[in-house]
Amino acid sequence: MRSPTRWAASPSDCPLVLRKLIRKEDVRAGCRCMVRAPQVSDVELERFLSAPRDPSQVLVFGIVSGQNPSSSGQLQWLLDTLYNHRQQGRASPCIQCRHDPYRLLRYDLDSPLQRDPPLMVKKYGVTQGMVLMFAGGKLLFGGCVLNGYGVSRRNLLKQIFQAQQDCKMGYFLPENYKFSVSPSIPGLEDCDSPKKAVSGDIQGSASSLAVGDKMEESSLKAEKK
Repeated sequence: MRSPTRWAASPSDCPLVLRKLIRKEDVRAGCRCMVRAPQVSDVELERFLSAPRDPSQVLVFGIVSGQNPSSSGQLQWLLDTLYNHRQQGRASPCIQCRHDPYRLLRYDLDSPLQRDPPLMVKKYGVTQGMVLMFAGGKLLFGGCVLNGYGVSRRNLLKQIFQAQQDCKMGYFLPENYKFSVSPSIPGLEDCDSPKKAVSGDIQGSASSLAVGDKMEESSLKAEKK
């Protein structure tokens, strides 16, 4: 049984508080992330991902664009709606959600706090409209078509559930895994369309890689026969 005191509250639980600590700003106001999913910037990203927390908690990052909101508007709306529903009645959401099975977060590619290029672009090759899921600082999933269909509350929750199962099984994407967009892929505005074909270049999860490996093994065995 999980100990209720094992994962004690920490300033690292709230991206805003952690950012202010790093920048040596006043943190007395504490966590006030009550309306929208908290924004994580490059200032605190690496420390936030590696901060001590329940290793089974899935961190769900929506990759949005403040300068071009139409490209990720549906995802932004979904994150904020689901976040508001989960955080009702919480005075310090980032502190009080430390035992939740998952957390919803925003990563704005165009925030003035981001590096050039932003860290997630440099490390993972993300684009606006994508969702990334981590646990224990490791990448579980990335893509803009959730649950194989599209961006919706149901598909997001199903994709989170799959990421939780992958985490329990110890299935993570390789540390150097990077998404890429090929010229043949439609514009990012089509990311939310459930009918859009999913390219392996911009969609990945540990379980899908495992399935791919099994298919490749079966194919090799068949060739040998």
